[in-house]
Parts: sequence; C-alpha cells; structure tokens
Amino acid sequence: LESLKTVGIPHLCHYDDRSCMAQSIEGRMPFLDHRVIEYVARLRPNSFYRNGYSKYIFRESFRAMLPGEIIERKDKIGFYTPLIKLIQKDKAWINQILCENHDFIAAVLTANSLKAVKMNLAAGQLDMKWALRIFRLLSLVFWNRNNLDKTLI
Repeated sequence: LESLKTVGIPHLCHYDDRSCMAQSIEGRMPFLDHRVIEYVARLRPNSFYRNGYSKYIFRESFRAMLPGEIIERKDKIGFYTPLIKLIQKDKAWINQILCENHDFIAAVLTANSLKAVKMNLAAGQLDMKWALRIFRLLSLVFWNRNNLDKTLI
C-alpha cells in the first residue's frame, strides 16, 4: 500500500504494461477501483495472511464463487524472470557496460567487489545472488546515466 502512496498507480500501470509487453505476456492489474484500494488501505496487515494462506481476505471474498482447489491452493508463485539466463546470454554486453562506466562503479563498489562481479560474470556460472548483484549494479549504472550529471560522481 505504501507504494500506492509514493509511486502512484499510473506509474505502476505503465511499468507493468511495459514489462509484460516486452515479454509477450498478459498482465493483469484488476483491482484499480478506488473503493477497493481505500478499503484495503484500512485493513490491518494480519488481514492478508492467516492460517498459512496469503491473500486471505481475497480468498474469502471469492470462496462462494471458486472451487475449493483454487481457494486452498498454496503453490502459486509470481512471475519468474529468468535473470541468470538473461545475464549469461548478454554477458559480453554487460561486461562492456561495466568497463564503460568503471569510474562511476568504482565510486559505489570497492575494488574487490567489482573484481568479484567481473569474475562471476566471466565464469558464467551465476547463482541468483550474483545475478541479482549484477542486475542491481546495471540498474544503478543506467539510473545514473539518465538522472545524474556524471561530473557529480
């Protein structure tokens, strides 16, 4: 709910729409009616999780309309981004980005951290921890390119 207050629904819809279109998937943001958002904003956090179930109030709201196997389901996961595969596929391009932005990266990472990132990228045997570190570093580099005067860093 905090993100609705600070980021705004139009921004979230734009982000969702672009991300889904880029991957050719159908995205859904079905609960944009202000009355639903206002109601949910008044709920206590324990209304969302109960007896090991997430989205508890949502499940209960639809209990009479949906089969039990859907209401009681616990194995659903969110959209999976194949981050490791994407990074391995584009590791030459990523390495180029890291080299082009060395001064900025050196300002935010220690020399050992940067060396570790480059070694893990070159080895191509990434786990999710390293894939996330590389993704976050790239995000920071691109954010810097678009939002800051490079002379400030």
